[in-house]
Amino acid sequence: RKGNKKPIIVIINSGSPVNMSEIQELADAVIWAWYPGEEGGNAVADIIFGKVSPSGRLPITFPKSFDQLPDYENYDMQGRTYRFMKAEPFYPFGYGLSYTTFTYDGLKISSNSIKKGSDVQIEASIKNEGKYSGDEVVQLYIKRDIPQINTPIYALKGFKRVHINKGDSLNVHFTVSPEMMSIVNNDGKTVLESGKVKIFIGGSLPDERSKQLGMSKVLEGSFIIQ
Repeated sequence: RKGNKKPIIVIINSGSPVNMSEIQELADAVIWAWYPGEEGGNAVADIIFGKVSPSGRLPITFPKSFDQLPDYENYDMQGRTYRFMKAEPFYPFGYGLSYTTFTYDGLKISSNSIKKGSDVQIEASIKNEGKYSGDEVVQLYIKRDIPQINTPIYALKGFKRVHINKGDSLNVHFTVSPEMMSIVNNDGKTVLESGKVKIFIGGSLPDERSKQLGMSKVLEGSFIIQ
């Protein structure tokens, strides 16, 4: 990079995570194109030259090294995927930047306390505060802390792609069903347990690494299952 004054954009075609530490230090931008097919070149060009604002999100976790990955000695999920990985990843599940900035506000939960078997309505407001119109991928995560049951750190339960023009706002709505609140117990059975349900709505996984990488603040709320 020494002596180069022009931006360096790295385009990667790959179907699985790779070690990005040296590439990220060198590049001004990284486009992860996966295996895009015959229209991939046009799609990447549209992003590079600003015809569209990028809006993709990672469907997998990028670890920092192999040392963060457990050996495959059994089917235990501890340490695997965003749902059970406690180590800080390089790129988190659900991560992806944009040319514009979306902010979240006004989280509304239809009830603070419900009976088992009831739905809960979730709503939030999203504003495009940047200079470009674009798509946002709104992600809904749920967290259940049940004593003596190995529950996920976070669990993606819904997402919506919405288009918001620059300067505009819109409300996004999710229905949280009993199935979405359920967990898998230590016997491998899906059960609906009483207790607190934590809700997160935003454009990324609600973890610290996503914040470090420039993602907007994720809204957080909760309700109780009686």
